[in-house]
Parts: sequence; C-alpha cells; structure tokens
Amino acid sequence: MKRQLIRRLHEEVEGNVDRSNGVIIAVQSVDKIGPGRVLEGKGFAAFTLTYKAIVFHVIKNEVVHVLVTEVTKVGIFGNIGPIRILIHKNV
Repeated sequence: MKRQLIRRLHEEVEGNVDRSNGVIIAVQSVDKIGPGRVLEGKGFAAFTLTYKAIVFHVIKNEVVHVLVTEVTKVGIFGNIGPIRILIHKNV
C-alpha cells in the first residue's frame, strides 16, 4: 500500500504548478503518511502525505537565463527550466 501511495504522489504532483511553491520538479522524500479515511459513497480512501520536493519558483523581476526556442512576429519564446515563456515584442 505504501509503495502505491508514493507512486501515485509522484504521478500526481511532479510537473504540476503550485501557486505558492512554483513548479514541482520531483518528490525527494515522503516524511509521513497519515491514516486513511474512507470517502463515503465512493469506495475510495484518502490519505494525507507530507513530503519534500525540489521546486522551481520564479520571482517577478528576477533575472534568469532563458533558452530561446522561437522568434516570431509576436515576440520571443523561450524556456526557463521547465517553464515556457513569451517575451512580447511590446515589452
């Protein structure tokens, strides 16, 4: 059961964006798996997991290196790590 919960955690959170933490690159470790509770009428159980993860968080006006991937009439497209960005020509 523990292995399945950890596998599911990796599948569900890695690569997703969390507003307060940024892009979750990888789950590093699972610190705690709480007791499960059965969801009435659904036949599922829910577990609370506490974990550590490697994240990528860009701060407004932060200077970063960008890999330019495309130049168009609209502007420049590029990648900052896992994030795809557009630098509009009117900036």
